[in-house]
Amino acid sequence: MENRPDNEPVSQELHHEIFGSILDRNQMTPYLLLKADTYETALRQATRMMGNRGFDTIGGDKLVESESKRAMKYIEHAYRYCFNFLFPSLKGHLEKLMGLKSPNFDLYRECVDAIGETGSVMNKDSFRR
Repeated sequence: MENRPDNEPVSQELHHEIFGSILDRNQMTPYLLLKADTYETALRQATRMMGNRGFDTIGGDKLVESESKRAMKYIEHAYRYCFNFLFPSLKGHLEKLMGLKSPNFDLYRECVDAIGETGSVMNKDSFRR
């Protein structure tokens, strides 16, 4: 088992790319790029993606209840990644770019604001549920 920089062991399972590389077999489109007008549609697509990663599903679009704990590990890992690495790293790079006072300053500032807004949404109880 590999150790992360913060010496927190992570199971090999969590090292798999779980966000964009898993394709819908019919459309050959990453699940997260498929249109999802409703929460139920998004949940069904995420469950299909998880089924492709080895989760047990019912009919391919409903997660078996016993897999919920395993799914929560993925969610916790994604949250740690976003808040401990992705958001701070992107924000830091964008703030350095803002310091250059380039013609793209406003774009960089908007991106920094969007990172903050995304984090705020992800921390809302309603979103977490």
